[in-house]
Amino acid sequence: MLFRSGSAGRPAAELAQLQKEIRDKVTSINGNPNAKNYLKYQGDPTTQRMYVLQLESVHGDVERQFHQNMRERGWNQQALKEMRNAASAGSVGMDYDIGLDEATMKALTRDGEPAMLHTWQTEAQQAWEQAYAKVTGGNAKLAWESVTTSKHLESYRDTAWLGKDKSKVSKAWGQQAADVTRYKSWHMLEEAPNLSHFERLQEVSRGAAKDFDTKVAPMLDRIKPTAGSADHFKASRQHWQEVRQVLAEFGNNTIDPITANRRIRLLTGGKDIPQVVDEMATLMEAAIKFGPGG
Repeated sequence: MLFRSGSAGRPAAELAQLQKEIRDKVTSINGNPNAKNYLKYQGDPTTQRMYVLQLESVHGDVERQFHQNMRERGWNQQALKEMRNAASAGSVGMDYDIGLDEATMKALTRDGEPAMLHTWQTEAQQAWEQAYAKVTGGNAKLAWESVTTSKHLESYRDTAWLGKDKSKVSKAWGQQAADVTRYKSWHMLEEAPNLSHFERLQEVSRGAAKDFDTKVAPMLDRIKPTAGSADHFKASRQHWQEVRQVLAEFGNNTIDPITANRRIRLLTGGKDIPQVVDEMATLMEAAIKFGPGG
């Protein structure tokens, strides 16, 4: 739209107004989980790309304001990086986690004195929310935007989980990685004030299906069952693929919550979606434990 307006020779003030309207619509979508879900799974590719590019620009402005806010609070500046699965790069995100880049982190200081990582994270979240409000007029919490560190309950201690090559994952952090899946489910069910119960359940299902695709399935692929356990392993894998399919279809609005719940209960002998997500986390932990690697 901006290109067509520019070619028509419209004045700069009008182009700036059009740009503002586009940015306002993008931030409005970012603060609405239902709108983001629709755009992610039902939107056309061109609109998705435009949204992602515009939101990247918004986040660039928010990050600059964030650093200013942190300096005003007395903190020395630290590098940040987006925390996202490699497979999700460039796609519409439901949430946004930007984290302290601890690999290049300078010593944390506040007012020139050494400071704790936990304190930095608490103040950084506040500074990000203030920056987001100033830049967009929106609410970072409702947009599911977080600043994370290795101390955050949703952070993977082993960042290899975010990469494509799961052979680099350490068994030592297997339980912690599974606990992240459990925590995300619990947190969504208990602390998402802007969503109804079924909307929370939908986001839990969407996130669980994503975790299955990006974490559980790759770990199961690495397991080589013995001859005596091959049939059982195959049947179990098929069962979880069916469960994952229901969670994914509910998560992307293909089926309604009543249908999803009924199908999950039929597949699992009466378990509900939160129970299934907890079992999936246990499966993930077992797949790490019994798979190859160190």
